[in-house]
Amino acid sequence: MANRATRIALVLILFLQAVAFAQSAKRPPVKGIVLEVDAKGEFHPLVGANLVWKGTNLLATSNENGVFVMPELAGAFEIVVSYVGFNTDTVRINEKNELKIILKSNYELGNVQIIKERASTYISGLSVLNVKNMSEKELFKAACCNLSESFETNPSIDVSYADAATGIKQISMLGLSGVYATLTQESMPGTRGISSSTGLGFTPGTWVESIQVTKGVGSVANGFEGGTGQINVELHKPESAEKLFLNGYVNSMGRSELNVNSAAIINKKWATGVLLHTDYFTVKRDMNDDHFLDLPTGRQYNFLNRWKYNDGKGVVGQFSVRYLDDERIAGETHQKLAGEKYQLNILNKRAEVNGKLGYVFAGKQYQSIGLQVQGLWHQQDYNTSIDFNGYNALQRSAYANLIYQSIISDTRYKFRTGLSIQIDEINERVPINKSAEFGRIYRTEKVPGAFFEFTWSPAPTFSMIGGIRTDYHNMFGTFITPRLHAKWDITDKTTLRASAGRGQRTANPIAENPGILISSRNITFPLYDGTRTYGLRPEVSWNTGISLVHNFEILYRDASFTIDAYNTWFEDQVIVDLYSKWEEASIFNLPTNGKSSAQAIQAEFEYSPVKRLSVRTSYKYYNITNTFLDGIERSRPFVSTNRAFLNIAYETKSKKWGFDGTLQYWGSKEVPTTNLVDGGISRTKSPSYFIVNAQATYNPSKKLALYVGVENALDFWQRNLIYRPDAPAPNFDGSLVWGPTFGRMFYFGFRYRTGKVG
Repeated sequence: MANRATRIALVLILFLQAVAFAQSAKRPPVKGIVLEVDAKGEFHPLVGANLVWKGTNLLATSNENGVFVMPELAGAFEIVVSYVGFNTDTVRINEKNELKIILKSNYELGNVQIIKERASTYISGLSVLNVKNMSEKELFKAACCNLSESFETNPSIDVSYADAATGIKQISMLGLSGVYATLTQESMPGTRGISSSTGLGFTPGTWVESIQVTKGVGSVANGFEGGTGQINVELHKPESAEKLFLNGYVNSMGRSELNVNSAAIINKKWATGVLLHTDYFTVKRDMNDDHFLDLPTGRQYNFLNRWKYNDGKGVVGQFSVRYLDDERIAGETHQKLAGEKYQLNILNKRAEVNGKLGYVFAGKQYQSIGLQVQGLWHQQDYNTSIDFNGYNALQRSAYANLIYQSIISDTRYKFRTGLSIQIDEINERVPINKSAEFGRIYRTEKVPGAFFEFTWSPAPTFSMIGGIRTDYHNMFGTFITPRLHAKWDITDKTTLRASAGRGQRTANPIAENPGILISSRNITFPLYDGTRTYGLRPEVSWNTGISLVHNFEILYRDASFTIDAYNTWFEDQVIVDLYSKWEEASIFNLPTNGKSSAQAIQAEFEYSPVKRLSVRTSYKYYNITNTFLDGIERSRPFVSTNRAFLNIAYETKSKKWGFDGTLQYWGSKEVPTTNLVDGGISRTKSPSYFIVNAQATYNPSKKLALYVGVENALDFWQRNLIYRPDAPAPNFDGSLVWGPTFGRMFYFGFRYRTGKVG
């Protein structure tokens, strides 16, 4: 099935390429640039200017650099150029078919008021990749305390709790764990390594300016790891952020937090910003009376300082430093397990330095060179009062990426190429095969690589990006990562995208599956041979996908329909097996001739039936299976086959009030459970359930916003969160979580801002 899907996707891409080539091969194109002149006499490109052959409907649009390319039309010699706020101009083509068009501002439009705003989430029509953009407006629809909670109103990402004790929220994409997606922060490595499961909680929502969610394989310029997609987070920029931004938040579960953002422009070249976050969990809650905390207590301190340099002559630089200190305490409230109270202390400390330096060549906006560098230190500890399944890890990482981009002949042929290196030094103290003492797993991964990516736009309606990178892993040797993307604008309202490519990563099985630490299971590695990676081979995946977006109107109101279909299959994958033996959690690579695949289909509909009211609904279907150690292919546990989503948002005309509500449906999930007769494994199904979240926001002024909300309004939650909470062995297990871990929760918050620095 996987090979068949690959062939279909590749044939489709080749067909689209042939269609576009046939269209572009008719006659040589007319190309040029559209500019405006400011009050100082300086030229600036106009993005999105419309150009049409006079007397026809043959249209082209200028890109982000003001450049346009349109096929020549026999017998046509004049192009009509228009742009909102500028006088329409008619230009006669010259013999070289290269135009420089300068539009004059139309001052009579000074009193026109724009009443149509961009949606809070959208797919850019210019992007070849299937990228969903989430703006700050979308993030404000929910409390959005950290990055893991930023996707509650986005149907592309699933969010759930990892276990019954730690409070860690995990995400999944295309039905697979978030570790298979590349998580970046401003196109640099973000959450990865030992922070794969916990790191989403380390980026406060108030720091985030926007999020881009890419389905399918991403760009080779961002590395080789992402197999199902990419999530890129853009933070508030020091040159354009609020001078002062304050946010406070409290909820009925005992959580409180304070965020302070500030920015300042030092001079014409320098700007700086400081982002501060702290939160506290102080109240001990035990709603199901199992004598275990529903959520851990603890606190977090988070600090980021960033600097931006721009000399105005093409040199741009960024530099930032960050420090995090996060501590959580989970476990029993008061009752003792077998004579000793069970307590779990989770500690994360992280220091990080990031830098970027770029140069845009004078007079050539399409040509640039840039360098990205990063260094980080991260300590993560899971310490238990009862000596089983603890975990301690230390990660040191360094990263550099040199990128050069330009064009070949004209902007129809763009490329970027570069060199990169990723170094990870990870030292772990882990329980291996339930030995009397914990084992040490130490490894240093060094992966230098080179990449080349070519963008071909033979016609305004078609673009293709082909990329390939070669990397050398000091432990696993040389490997190649090919990736291909295509976009075809079938009409001005309908766009088809397709993608295919490979991903590879080294698993961190304990850090990525913290739930198995909240149990008395023996954590075993059947293939462990004393090597530095638990005896595990790297994970290798392939992904193909197709997406169709159609924009239309219903009763003169904007609407859109999107349908995606993606198939991910693994040449090799690390499996966490909770089925084979009840008292064990076995971690191993796919058995010989084993299979692992995930099919994901999503349909999404957006509509604005009346002004300021938006409705977004979607349905998702997952089919995810893999072969376990006993050779049997089973469905992946804790995954809903059917998911549905509805979000309704409304804002009053005065913008004083805003209301948002989200309904999520989670279908039944397969859950492993014990067979009390023989101590073996049984398979059961969880009930399906609904989750309702709602929020109301009041804006008494442009500077102040007050919001109040409720999560899990229907008060549905999993009562039996921990199996055998009365005994630490042999059956104690807090990893069998299929639903919400706590009931209805209310919250209140405020946001205060003084205006932007720019």
